[in-house]
Amino acid sequence: ATLGQEGDLGEARRLYAAALKAWAVSEGVVCNFGTLLASQGHLHKAARLFQRALHHFPGSVAARVNLALVLDALGLPLTAPARLYHAALLLHPDSPQALAGLGGVMHRRGRLERAEALYRQALRQGEDAGVRANLNLLLAARGDPPEPPDPRASSPGGGRRERGRGEGDALLAARPDSRELS
Repeated sequence: ATLGQEGDLGEARRLYAAALKAWAVSEGVVCNFGTLLASQGHLHKAARLFQRALHHFPGSVAARVNLALVLDALGLPLTAPARLYHAALLLHPDSPQALAGLGGVMHRRGRLERAEALYRQALRQGEDAGVRANLNLLLAARGDPPEPPDPRASSPGGGRRERGRGEGDALLAARPDSRELS
């Protein structure tokens, strides 16, 4: 993952492929490789890896959230990602990624009150610039003023979740027109 963060994506991809051969049933390797492939636009391959992770690790919240993001980026009907987010929330009710993802689905379906509640619940888990931006888009569409980030979240130990570490951040590049992906 460090190579991918430093920009040597080709080398990271090669190393993940080698690791996948050595540890075919490693949730972390499968999910991280899927995220890397998705960030490079290989959405179908990424979806297969996340499905593989779910086959071996049916309790994986990360695999569900990432698969939901990929299916959304592929343009599948919103029911597919929504089901995955709901399943992730059954496993981990406070998952900020699942809450924000389902919030994005509800936002695009026009269920603004539900989307707002989900965004706010995700933000209670920790400040996230993408979730905050989505909440502010929703508020602006209603004519309400934007809300600033929680000042307590930026203090040391305040629960701040850095951008770039969420499972779906790389998919924003794959589908930039979808501002609700978080």
